[in-house]
Amino acid sequence: MRASKLNANALEWVPSHRTLFHGAQGAAGEEVPLEGGLSLLDAPKEVLACILSHVEAADDLCSCAAACRALREAIAEAPVSARVTPAQRRSLSDPSKQPMLKLLTDWVVDRCPNAATLDVSGLPLEDGQLRQLLRGLPRLGWVDVEGCKKLTAAAARLLLECAQGGGAPQLRWVNVQRCFQLTASCLDDLLRLARLPGGCLEGFAASHLSLAAAPCVPRAPAPAAGGGAALRIVALTNCALAPHALLALADACPALEHLFLGGGALRVELPAPPGDGEAGEGSGSDGEGGGGGGGGGGGGAAAPAWLSSIEQRLGLPLELPAEAWPAAGPGAGRGAPAPLPRASRAAAAARARGLVLAAAALALPRLRVLELTFFDAGAHAWLGHALGLHSARERAHPSPADDGGGGGSGSRGLQVWDLCRPACVQAAARELAAAARGLGRGAPPPPLAAALRAAANCSSASRLTPLHVAAESGCAATVRALAFDLGASVSARDAHGQQPLFLSCEAGAAAAAAALLRAGACATANTTSGESPLYIASLKGHRACVQLLLRHLAGAPWHHSSLYGDGFTPLMAAAVADRVDVAALLLQEAGAHARPLALATNRYGQSAWQIAARKGCAQMMRLLATAAA
Repeated sequence: MRASKLNANALEWVPSHRTLFHGAQGAAGEEVPLEGGLSLLDAPKEVLACILSHVEAADDLCSCAAACRALREAIAEAPVSARVTPAQRRSLSDPSKQPMLKLLTDWVVDRCPNAATLDVSGLPLEDGQLRQLLRGLPRLGWVDVEGCKKLTAAAARLLLECAQGGGAPQLRWVNVQRCFQLTASCLDDLLRLARLPGGCLEGFAASHLSLAAAPCVPRAPAPAAGGGAALRIVALTNCALAPHALLALADACPALEHLFLGGGALRVELPAPPGDGEAGEGSGSDGEGGGGGGGGGGGGAAAPAWLSSIEQRLGLPLELPAEAWPAAGPGAGRGAPAPLPRASRAAAAARARGLVLAAAALALPRLRVLELTFFDAGAHAWLGHALGLHSARERAHPSPADDGGGGGSGSRGLQVWDLCRPACVQAAARELAAAARGLGRGAPPPPLAAALRAAANCSSASRLTPLHVAAESGCAATVRALAFDLGASVSARDAHGQQPLFLSCEAGAAAAAAALLRAGACATANTTSGESPLYIASLKGHRACVQLLLRHLAGAPWHHSSLYGDGFTPLMAAAVADRVDVAALLLQEAGAHARPLALATNRYGQSAWQIAARKGCAQMMRLLATAAA
């Protein structure tokens, strides 16, 4: 965004003409006309452009442009934000609306040639339409095409070609997450984009790339104009990694300060020891492939050359000391692996992963944060042990390169984050607050905010997100930090179609459920088996959660059996659990619908009373009979 030319010390501005407008409050609260109202169009062009730059929704810009010629001209000159709204996203996702999508792209290019932000995430955008937008908007500083699933592997190449052709020299952030047709070449193109002379790319986010068999761009001398020096943030979530790819990435980004690898799978290939019948080592995602403690070299098998080289550089022992193994803590629930035998091949693979991560971290002299959500505990333990030993050696034998304060990772206090742990979530929120502290009011968010949002929405092999883990554990403070500060999606679904709200209600965590509802969670979202949060809370007998959900659903037809899988209503769930207090609360809140609710039958022709009768619950039967009378 261009710098403001306004003079802060200028005399008070007096508009050329005055118009009356209403909006001032009198003593009795009534609106009174102001004596000296003014028209927005009286404002200097610089002020008007500044105002319009804060209009974020594309449909609001369209309305402004349609209002008058003056606003239309101001929009054309202003560094506006062209962002699609959720309603537009839902509408334009319909294949029959492809002509409307073309009209939208044409309008943005024609009416907003100086746009600074382009957010078309979730739209069925094709390569040709992206090319049109990139070429027609040469002043873009922020590009977000997350979830544009029609984009092919050429998407990142389009960004590179546009920048090489003189467009988008101010590009600071690129998000190509969940564009599932992208390949490993996407990372190469993004790294080349960061190294262009005069470029100011501060960070990028990509996901679901298979980097295990593709080398990254090797490190090259920076151009005279300082190309690549601005790249400080890289988010590669849910990617398949390999040791050579991770080490090459570290070599290609020497100025990196934040590296986010959450949900990734760091695969290592170790030779099988003689007579070892274990299957090949798995991924590091969701604890697969290792959580064991020490683990030696896999029963005497020779370590590969790359691992031997890392071992020599770090000088680590073959076994992890018992005190270095982390104790289970909050967030170590379904996402945490079980300990493995110390001499197993999987434990050796966990050690190898930890050493690779440590070597990559130590190769980045400015790295401050390494995020490894859903990586296995064994890799975390070995990484922490390696960094600790390196830090101790630095303190004992400081090198001349460390004297100026730019020492190694250990001396800098490198933070390793797992966003399934409350302490790491709070640390991330503090990091974001510090990054935003120096920004003025109305300034665009820092790229770190977008990177943290990417990390907060990474997932395990079973599609659990950090918010799922926090909701299930019942930590309301962590839920709030993830949803409100870091931008975690409250509508993410795991492999069973369960959203975080469902898990919090299943666990009886009313405070966490309340935080999720405030963040916009859907109280009627069903799982793949047709169970809703209200159903599971009633089945588990969590009265506080039931009361919270009923209060949130006031006025909604939650009592209709058609909303639930196989017609099993929350009242039937309470009957199954023999929770008379929950059933009484449901009937009370149903009001005039209490009798139809009590008489409703499920797919098998059973009513709540019949379910209670089969279980022999006399008190429940009396309650339901009274309601059905």
